Amino acid sequence: MNAHIGYSILSDVDINRLLQTGDLKITTPPEETKVRFSKDQISVGSIDLHFKREYNKFTLKEGDFLRFEDTANRDYLSTHRIGANNRLVIGPHEVIVTSTLEYISLSAGIAGFVAGRTSISTLGIMVNSGSEYINPGHSNSIPLQLVNLTPFSIQLDMATPIGQLVLFGLNTPASRPYSELKDAKYAKVDPDESLIWQESRSPSFGRRPKPRAKGTIKVYIASKYIEHKDINEKIQKKLKDAKINCFLPATINIDAVTEEEKLQVAETCYTQIEDCNVIIAIEPYGRDVAAEIAYAIALQNQGRNIRIIRFGKAEKPGAMLDPYFDHVIDPDGSRGESDYDDLISLIIQLKKELRDN
Repeated sequence: MNAHIGYSILSDVDINRLLQTGDLKITTPPEETKVRFSKDQISVGSIDLHFKREYNKFTLKEGDFLRFEDTANRDYLSTHRIGANNRLVIGPHEVIVTSTLEYISLSAGIAGFVAGRTSISTLGIMVNSGSEYINPGHSNSIPLQLVNLTPFSIQLDMATPIGQLVLFGLNTPASRPYSELKDAKYAKVDPDESLIWQESRSPSFGRRPKPRAKGTIKVYIASKYIEHKDINEKIQKKLKDAKINCFLPATINIDAVTEEEKLQVAETCYTQIEDCNVIIAIEPYGRDVAAEIAYAIALQNQGRNIRIIRFGKAEKPGAMLDPYFDHVIDPDGSRGESDYDDLISLIIQLKKELRDN
């Protein structure tokens, strides 16, 4: 059902009605016990929002230079997680890149914008949400940038709302929800990092990655996107929890149709492989992943220090690629929790070896 209520700011009465009809859905992660969505968050004309537990910080220092090409590498961000005290500390003049704890789903007839709160702004914290406009048909969390404008550190509690979502109805519903648009970059991934590099039209974009610093590690997850979606996301989350940088090709445009779009996808993937020193090949894999493995092998033969890990049981043992796997985890394909733990433990050990060598 798509509500048609005409152009107007929605009151608490409208918001509660849309929650009942399903035109507005608000959820929080089931594993998050500190803050869960309740109707107490609905004010007379807005919905209180909270920041989530995971967040990113900029690793660049004053005087550093962030090239456009480097935005695809994500090395300019480090991932952190709020601890058991449920407090976030924002340093002087620091920027925190995160997203809302709440997952917001709007029908095609509703749009919105994120507004700040006086209680937060008077502390010297600026809350920004990109363009602050939320498209009709949005179905994800909402990106947030928290900026400390003061020369001192400020502590915030997860239970304290950081902003508020104001909703309004459209004169007519949008022809398609934002979440279904081909170029909706932030509809399929956590909106807590910039994907501006996807907007480059140059087919050779990003083919000159900067050298990886000694002792650092970056993991490339080579996998079938749809078939292994749950596996990919589980590995990605465990790597983030271990503070290990990774690249999952699912974050690029999987709907490439034209030759230029396909070339841009290939260039991006090969660039990321060049910038990584651990490749995880998720079994069973197809020809695209086989090509990624072959490219990593070619880099090894050129003297690059890259480790290739096979995760899972080989569907069809192959004489061309199998001898080049440096490590095999979960050879029987059981996908047990201990197999994921073994994978992360191996990568942590490889990180130590890189630091010591």
